[in-house]
Amino acid sequence: MRAVHVREQSSLARLGEWRSRQAQAPLAARRIDGGRPSFFVANEVVVNAKERDLIEEVTRRYGCEVIPERPLPPLPEGMHRSKDVDMSGAPQLVSLRFHRLPGETGDDLDEYASRMGASHRHVEFSSELGARLALLVARYRSEGRRIGLNLVGEHFAMPLSSATEGSGLFFGPDPFAWQAFSGSSRIV
Repeated sequence: MRAVHVREQSSLARLGEWRSRQAQAPLAARRIDGGRPSFFVANEVVVNAKERDLIEEVTRRYGCEVIPERPLPPLPEGMHRSKDVDMSGAPQLVSLRFHRLPGETGDDLDEYASRMGASHRHVEFSSELGARLALLVARYRSEGRRIGLNLVGEHFAMPLSSATEGSGLFFGPDPFAWQAFSGSSRIV
């Protein structure tokens, strides 16, 4: 029984397309064992900068380009960076953008599932491109290489009209209704 499925005409694919338009980048979606989908850039990977030979191999073999790191924006006026922060132990990442991917399909996708671990019984992708990139990453990772998908996070926001704090006080659970926070700014 096939463990990995590419479903380009599914609700997962439509969700991936919607997130692609929102992010203005080609995104793919992956869902493992029917759980919450995760999103990643469908033509990019991130590699630990210490893996110079892997970066060179992938760049040469697949015609990737190294995506230049964007500079940090200037700090707002009146703020300064702490000089005692040691970032030497933090991993430095290099992003690679693919212009072509290997043509693995079919049974190779089942190999991906086995590399993901025995606990995963069903992996679904929104696109063939996303599945092929994930397979490529899984192959290198199984060799102990430090490479990964360029995952995309989700936006979260507080409710604008109400919140439930469960205060247990006679004020009620919505802090927006509490007298202490009823000013024009409505900050709770």
